[in-house]
Amino acid sequence: MRFTDGTPFLTDWRRISTTVFQGASALSVAGGIAVLNNLSVVMERVEYYMANMKMIRETLAKCAIPCYGGVDAPFVFAKFGGNSWTAFDKLLRDCQIVTIPGVGFGPAGEGFLRISGYGTADDIKEACERILAVFGS
Repeated sequence: MRFTDGTPFLTDWRRISTTVFQGASALSVAGGIAVLNNLSVVMERVEYYMANMKMIRETLAKCAIPCYGGVDAPFVFAKFGGNSWTAFDKLLRDCQIVTIPGVGFGPAGEGFLRISGYGTADDIKEACERILAVFGS
């Protein structure tokens, strides 16, 4: 692409782009500063959701369902075996719990469900009770 006088457009476009978009946006910077200025609040939230994950991991262990994760992130991959969609349907139908079929993360996720710790502690506790009622021994 060229200007009408024949000079290349790309050089000027790169200059404009790097000048305008250099660095993070003001909104991103403001958000980062807000988080760093309230780190204690952020850590409270992290601890809250990780406590939810502990409940989920303990429930899955009681049901002898192997799980991975949930230690450093508020998600756990639970190995139900077989088809991820079948496991998804079972939890939805029998426990009224929505999860994410592991196969959605690629072929290695087949047989797994991703369970999230995001939610209120009361909702997570109820979900764990439902899982225990259906899969517990």
